[in-house]
Amino acid sequence: MKVSIRVTGMVSIPGEPFNEFQRSLRARAELSHVFLLGYTDNSAQDWPNYYLPDIRSAAHAGYGASDSTIAGLGTGEQLVDLGLIQLFTMRGMFREKPWRPPAKRFN
Repeated sequence: MKVSIRVTGMVSIPGEPFNEFQRSLRARAELSHVFLLGYTDNSAQDWPNYYLPDIRSAAHAGYGASDSTIAGLGTGEQLVDLGLIQLFTMRGMFREKPWRPPAKRFN
């Protein structure tokens, strides 16, 4: 199977992200294939013991969403959004200056 680099994206974040983040990233990335990789931090932090619940799951509690995480509320959303910004940036989708398409003139 051939996979084109132009249609494939990967975002890596530390800890154990809830599956809602993968679904959200896939829906917004505008790519054919998008992968969200967890447990990818190599710093002194102990991220493998951190769950990253989405805000909705944290509000409803449950395993890993309320009492077994020390990550701040909304941390997972912020990390996924930063990854999405990088995916768009690498594809040249942002401009250096604000830009608006030229207005259409009607004669």
